[in-house]
Amino acid sequence: MNDNFIHCEDNNTHLTLHDCIAEKVYLRDGKLIFEFPDGFEILPEHPDNPYNKLMVTDAAKVEFTLIDDYKSVCGVQARVFVQEREKNRKRTVKCWDADLFIKTINSRKCAYEFIYHYLDTQNPSNNLIYGYLHGEGKYSFCECWLEIYAKKVNYYWNNIIPY
Repeated sequence: MNDNFIHCEDNNTHLTLHDCIAEKVYLRDGKLIFEFPDGFEILPEHPDNPYNKLMVTDAAKVEFTLIDDYKSVCGVQARVFVQEREKNRKRTVKCWDADLFIKTINSRKCAYEFIYHYLDTQNPSNNLIYGYLHGEGKYSFCECWLEIYAKKVNYYWNNIIPY
């Protein structure tokens, strides 16, 4: 368990990252970590949700524990596809490496909004996340796909924020 958080969950059965914005991303100890200053959503069915409606947590984070040997097999543990806006108003899809994605988010040029999280039923370690970059200029509302190869995902949070 992470020392800074009360709750740690290893699945998203009773929570969702839909419409939640990560403002910081980093790699540490083989984990790709997303920080959500405004938390993520807890479903009414969650055993720790006494409000019987969709609620939001306080600051939270999600850790994807990357597959160690995947990089040696495929060359990547995480890939990012970004639809960038060019000066001529055309959009092009570019493949960023994880380092460029992390650097761009952490430079505060943009944040990443999670929309959908797909799991491969044949290979649960394959996480495909669809979202948007929110920022200025070419990072203004750009579609962004993340492919993350993880053996485990942990969701950390402390408290539910009552409305």
